[in-house]
Amino acid sequence: MFSVYVLLSLTNGCYYIGSTGDLPGRLVQHNSGGQQVDQIRSTVEGRPSRKI
Repeated sequence: MFSVYVLLSLTNGCYYIGSTGDLPGRLVQHNSGGQQVDQIRSTVEGRPSRKI
């Protein structure tokens, strides 16, 4: 099952909208800070983010 999610950057106040089949795993990728091979470039500058 796919989910649509909205993240709020706690650093710069920007919003990010995405979709995924693995929401918990995707949130880890967004907040990993480049520690994972599949880092998310569009949110790496605004981490940490929280789901809203």
